[in-house]
Amino acid sequence: MPESGRDITIVFAESLSASVVHLLGQQTVVAIFARTFPKQELVFTSKGGIEANTLHPKEHVRRLTGVFAQLLADSFGHEFADRSVADAYTRAVRSGGTIDTAADILACIPEGFLEKEKIKLLSKSELEERVLQRTIELQEANARLEERVAQRTEELVSANSKLEDANKELSRLSSVKSEFLSMVSHQLLVPLTAARWIAKTLEEELSDAVSEETRKLLDQLLASNAHMARLVANLLNVARIEDGRTAYAKEIISLSDLLKDIVTVLSPLAAEKRVTLRYAADEFCSVRGDRDALRMAFENIIDNAVKYTPEGKMVMVTLGVTGKNVRVKIADQGIGIPIGEQAQIFGKFFRARNARAAQTNGSGLGLFVVKKIIEGHEGRVHFESSEDTGTTFFIELPLSMG
Repeated sequence: MPESGRDITIVFAESLSASVVHLLGQQTVVAIFARTFPKQELVFTSKGGIEANTLHPKEHVRRLTGVFAQLLADSFGHEFADRSVADAYTRAVRSGGTIDTAADILACIPEGFLEKEKIKLLSKSELEERVLQRTIELQEANARLEERVAQRTEELVSANSKLEDANKELSRLSSVKSEFLSMVSHQLLVPLTAARWIAKTLEEELSDAVSEETRKLLDQLLASNAHMARLVANLLNVARIEDGRTAYAKEIISLSDLLKDIVTVLSPLAAEKRVTLRYAADEFCSVRGDRDALRMAFENIIDNAVKYTPEGKMVMVTLGVTGKNVRVKIADQGIGIPIGEQAQIFGKFFRARNARAAQTNGSGLGLFVVKKIIEGHEGRVHFESSEDTGTTFFIELPLSMG
């Protein structure tokens, strides 16, 4: 008899249950016992053992073996199920069984499994030989697995090294690009500034002597100069933002006065387009921020609103307080943003298709810079828009109590 006089079929059932637990988990085995033995003829314990509440457990073990064997066959194939049952059989017999008790185990194994064992019972030497053979097979399989793991590890190390090299090269190229943008932008600003001063001087000195055609040319020159200056400024800001070199000189700013000044500066542009530009402030509001950066952000959005609003329509700038935030609302009655392109509107170099059709000038950098500036001031910017109806931008910044 096996150790402690336990029924050999129960020992076999425990061995097979342990294999299924290892493969499919203990919860699966608990569920199988509950479904197969509703009257608890066999009970699976929390420690992985099996208790029989009957004097003749062989038939119940046979039923359990059939369920396990079919489950293993369905999950891993008949050959694997056959091998698992054989391994459980071998472990049970080696635990102290005899030829007679081995026959009891075989009687618990359903048809279709271990046919060879049923024809001829294995002797102890044959069992040992089978165990040895199985051990060798496992060792060889383990060696092959280790070889594959080593090979895969080597491949991963190589791939990781290449990825690190690629990241370093990408970082270098990004740095080169930023340096190039910064250099080119600075080089462009000097002649642009000089050209603007020359054009302004010509405009002032020749104001009475030039023809209308010449005056229009001077106006176009100044407008083109201003556009180029804004483009260069945006390129510089993008380079600084991507390099993490943006530093804001923050101070207490009257946002009310800043917006009023911006609207005053842009009013001639609106008047030239016959667009009504209005400003209203619910109350005096201050924020802590970089005056030049915030001016650039608000000028960009208000300028866009005027540019993309048709003649006879209106752009309204309002300022108010919502909780602990200052809220600026810039609403236009312009061309709007197509709904399919709204998710990209704050991307670099992106311009909506109707914006490209309405205005040939534009870099697609303005709103990217605006978003970065506002976020750099712990604020947020979002919008609502409908094509051919208009767009409303909302900018919120922390209210300063200083």
